[in-house]
Amino acid sequence: MMPKKTAEYLEWGILLDKQGILEGQEELYRKAIEIDPSFVEGLCNLGAVLAEKGRLEEAMPLYEEALKIRPQDVYTVNNLASGYLKLGNYDKAVENLEKVLERDGNHLNAHINLGLVNSCLGKDDEAKKSHQRILELVRNNSDLKGAILRSCKMLLNLVKEGLLGEGTDEEKRSHNERFRKALEELVHFLQE
Repeated sequence: MMPKKTAEYLEWGILLDKQGILEGQEELYRKAIEIDPSFVEGLCNLGAVLAEKGRLEEAMPLYEEALKIRPQDVYTVNNLASGYLKLGNYDKAVENLEKVLERDGNHLNAHINLGLVNSCLGKDDEAKKSHQRILELVRNNSDLKGAILRSCKMLLNLVKEGLLGEGTDEEKRSHNERFRKALEELVHFLQE
């Protein structure tokens, strides 16, 4: 069965994501973009899948392309910020996260990313404020908290493999070490 609408591929990919299945999502989102190259949701979701696989050099241009199409979209700006965080470009990550939070102060993923970036920068008080805001937004939603924890654990695996960061080997090692610590702190905080 081969759908002809981008939304059907997107829904299949989202269904796999909700089940925690990464396998197959890339192909579904690529097919959606093949049908409509300006499909922002397809571009962003493909970027997110590639980023989860540690393929940031492929993910970042997809986010940038999506921003050209929809420059004010907070989800796209957050995805770009998340990519910068994973690369270790903390200044660009903060710059983009501030844009997201100016437009939507309750954007959960932006608070998660801002907490991680602040932790990487050694700004522990600011990171704790973000963590508190995450708990306020999540409240008693155990499914949402579980999804955040799964995402953090997947990132931890990429960090342990040294797949994140850019620059010299020492810069990558330093970033992976900081990011690992930040992720472990967030996981610990959410599990308390």
